[in-house]
Amino acid sequence: MIAESAVRRKAVTRDQLLELLPGKRNGVRREVVCGIGDDADSPLEVIARDLFRTAGLHVETQVQIRGLGRVDMIVEGCLIVELDGFDFHWDRASFRKDRKRNNAGVLSGYPTLRYVFEDLVFTPEKVVAEVKAAVRRAA
Repeated sequence: MIAESAVRRKAVTRDQLLELLPGKRNGVRREVVCGIGDDADSPLEVIARDLFRTAGLHVETQVQIRGLGRVDMIVEGCLIVELDGFDFHWDRASFRKDRKRNNAGVLSGYPTLRYVFEDLVFTPEKVVAEVKAAVRRAA
């Protein structure tokens, strides 16, 4: 997760990571690095993307929606999932902006679910169940 986020943010390249993993013992780690995607903007998004894909859901990340802007994820083409880290969502202005975005999403035909780190890590089954339920309702 952290490696994928670092590659996406151009803090490090895949090749630089692979150079740090020589020898036979690092084969599994090299496979992980080679599988790094470029479609998640944060470690939280990597966790959610992989969780939803493992559950058999189609996930698009960093999607632009007219009148709304970029959203973290669209699941099954009909549900926005936003992932809120406290670093970017702790002040009143960010809180108001998130409410406006939720409303704009609904008005555009996309219901929105929001999750934080603890949801994804401590209750992933609940998150997947909620997302699947919302997808069924939205479809």
